[in-house]
Amino acid sequence: MLKITALLSTTALLISLAACGTTPTPLAPTPQDAVQDKAAPETAQTKQPGALSVRPSPVNYRVRYVIDTVQSTDTEDVSGADEFYALGTVAVRKPDGTKVARPFLFAPPIDVNDHAGEIHQLDYVMFDEVVPANADIFGQLVAYDEDNSKNWDAVRPLMMAKTNATAVTSTGLGDQVFVTTVVAAATGLMNLFMSGDKDDMLGNMGMMGVTANTSSTQTATLHMFKYGSWYSNWNYSIKYHVEITPTSNKVTL
Repeated sequence: MLKITALLSTTALLISLAACGTTPTPLAPTPQDAVQDKAAPETAQTKQPGALSVRPSPVNYRVRYVIDTVQSTDTEDVSGADEFYALGTVAVRKPDGTKVARPFLFAPPIDVNDHAGEIHQLDYVMFDEVVPANADIFGQLVAYDEDNSKNWDAVRPLMMAKTNATAVTSTGLGDQVFVTTVVAAATGLMNLFMSGDKDDMLGNMGMMGVTANTSSTQTATLHMFKYGSWYSNWNYSIKYHVEITPTSNKVTL
């Protein structure tokens, strides 16, 4: 009887509220995800500014030595084109004083003519390595006109092995003496592959030295020539450039 009375009282209350234009809103439990969403901004505020986007600073430098072009206004061969090739080494002296050399060989030869100063585009990479900051880089290049044909597939690995071995045993020498000694090992080996008519050495010259401490691109020209001979003269311009680029990549030598 009490239950019926309570039910009638509740029903009467609802009818009375409806008559006044007011409808009660039932209470619903708060979803769990809503509670988590509300707490999320408070959690985000506790994080340190900038903690999510830390990038490594550039600490090393990529260095590239590239032969751009070769031009001859007077070839060594009086009867036609020269067979041009080049070899040498680029060396690195690290901040701790240790030295490393990287030999290069641009071969087989290409025909170089002196027709109206024809320019031959090479874009040949002599050196491309990542070195530590403040390393010193320097090198030497020798150019030839080939008169004695060679099997370059056989010559190349022998020359690389000879120059690398010489570099390992010569690291106590001064910078310029070091590269000269390494290059001499290469040219000495080349002489073993020449019989009869030797290849003509067009020039043997040091290249631009740089220090890896800033971003830059520098260009230079090696001028190799011979004048005054009754039989054969030549005049060559070998243009190259050196790129230095900051990088976070690891040192490669």
